[in-house]
Amino acid sequence: NSLLGYETNMDLTCSDGIDEIVTALRENVRDNALDHCVRVQHIDWNDYTNLHEKESIAPNILSSSTSGSKVDTIIFADCIYNEECAMALCRTICHLLKRP
Repeated sequence: NSLLGYETNMDLTCSDGIDEIVTALRENVRDNALDHCVRVQHIDWNDYTNLHEKESIAPNILSSSTSGSKVDTIIFADCIYNEECAMALCRTICHLLKRP
């Protein structure tokens, strides 16, 4: 199976910041009968840009996971198209990723 989490009972989340892509992700998950093991979520990196100022209103994508804790691994590809996105991505990763 190509989905590691499918066989190891991991929580898997596929995400994007563009609504149309999130919709397509949901359709793909449903069409491949993976909705029991893969969650699809809209994540806007800019929501985490000033986290210290708006922590209470920043969406908490971790609260809807079964563990409710920070994630062990984040995998992404081709997600930075301009320099302005790099800092927002960095802050989002820092917010979501477990520290060693």
